[in-house]
Amino acid sequence: MTTEQINIEALALYVRVDGKTFLAPISPERASMFLGMVSAFQSGTPEKTSLIAMPDSVADLVEAAGAELGRHIDAIKAAKESKNG
Repeated sequence: MTTEQINIEALALYVRVDGKTFLAPISPERASMFLGMVSAFQSGTPEKTSLIAMPDSVADLVEAAGAELGRHIDAIKAAKESKNG
């Protein structure tokens, strides 16, 4: 399967730096290109990007955390807009 044949619904990179976790969202327009490059950085540099499916119980937690983070980001944006507007 190539990345052009799949529907990437969301893509974000979680980065842990000095004990703090950050989110680096990837734009939907560039998600396929980004995912296609991941294999170059995976162990053994496979020809195709290796994806590991999460069990539903884990995926549910990750998606819930993502939704909460989205609400947090929206609140920050709204606060900045009301301060500037």
